[in-house]
Amino acid sequence: MIISASQHILSIDENILAVCLMDSNFRILETASKQAFDKKFKISDKLKKSGGDYAALVYATARMSEETFGKVECMVVDYDMAKTMLLPIQGRGYVGIVVNPSTSTDYITLKVSATMEPNQDIENYV
Repeated sequence: MIISASQHILSIDENILAVCLMDSNFRILETASKQAFDKKFKISDKLKKSGGDYAALVYATARMSEETFGKVECMVVDYDMAKTMLLPIQGRGYVGIVVNPSTSTDYITLKVSATMEPNQDIENYV
């Protein structure tokens, strides 16, 4: 059985609820989610259409502080019901992830980063 890249990332850890792979221009290439995510959250059509724009805004905001704090490794937004993560993959693309609220985002970052092949564009990974 062949699974997609987003399905593979989704299977890395039980706390990963949804995955969105984007290219280096924040164009959404592929998404996947678990049933628990689909039951718990209703994603509006507006967010589905503008998810890449939202990710670009979050990333640009985080980069404003790079001079002070160093390279952006991961952006995390902590909501009541979930955490959202945006991981830049060495200038090749981005991985958006939704996890349970009690999840260690450092652990998820390490697991996902180790999964992505070095020097491979996310477009080729999909």
